[in-house]
Amino acid sequence: MTKFVLSPLIAAALLAPAALGTAAASTGPAAHTADSHRHAVRECREERREHPRAYRHRYGTGKQAMHRCVRHERRDHDRNDGD
Repeated sequence: MTKFVLSPLIAAALLAPAALGTAAASTGPAAHTADSHRHAVRECREERREHPRAYRHRYGTGKQAMHRCVRHERRDHDRNDGD
């Protein structure tokens, strides 16, 4: 019996933040993380387009190259953001 009582309570607790609306959710730390990721991807695409040889030398080729570049850009952004 307790399993059936707890399940709706857990579901309500998980759905409550979604019921508050997107305005509250878009200002939290997750929103900043998503924004910094989008910014890093944009920067990496620009770097790959403008300096292809340097990009390949620094990050390699293939899908993992973009991942390395994004990780590098986000680390730089986080380091400079703390100053």
